[in-house]
Amino acid sequence: LATLIHQSRPPADPDCLTPEPPASQKPPVPGDSSATANVRGSRATVGAALLKDGGVHLEEMGLALRLLVAFGLTFVLGFERQLRGSPAGDRTFSLIGVATAVIGALSANNAPNALAGAVTGIGFIGGGLVFHQAMRHRQVVQGVTTAAAIFAAAAIGAASGEGNFVLAAVATGLVLIALEIRYVPGLRVLDARRWAPRFTPDDEYTPPTTPRS
Repeated sequence: LATLIHQSRPPADPDCLTPEPPASQKPPVPGDSSATANVRGSRATVGAALLKDGGVHLEEMGLALRLLVAFGLTFVLGFERQLRGSPAGDRTFSLIGVATAVIGALSANNAPNALAGAVTGIGFIGGGLVFHQAMRHRQVVQGVTTAAAIFAAAAIGAASGEGNFVLAAVATGLVLIALEIRYVPGLRVLDARRWAPRFTPDDEYTPPTTPRS
């Protein structure tokens, strides 16, 4: 009877059979250490890629913040100079601040010679301002304060470019105090021009003569 039932069954259709998936596509079996290691390895790779991309974006945002800080601080100095009638105002100071911030960022990334070249260039700009004032007013000393302020703005921009925000902010405050010392009521007591008439200038000083014996 068993033999007759077996012979009466139709043969299996090979097209209806479900192929067995390859070993790489099989779902991980609970407790299989190799499958767990593969999953962990893939997650670690994806996580490393995300951290790398995030680090690049954070670094770019940090550089942009440095430039913005340098622009803001030096713009304030230039704004003060332009209010006082200086030929170099907010645009000149902010351009110098941003430029030196870029050079400061490059100097922080193993390019120290770039900052040294920037200092030389700022010296030429300051010298040009001094000579320009001398041609107009026939006084060589005109423009020295603005030239010194430009040099300070370059240093502030470089400090911001290297990420020293506290140093740049404190330097900006001190430079503003030095520039506005004769205009702020509480600081006028420190202005040397207020006390200058009480002292004899060096050009007018004559040493006392000793009587001959």
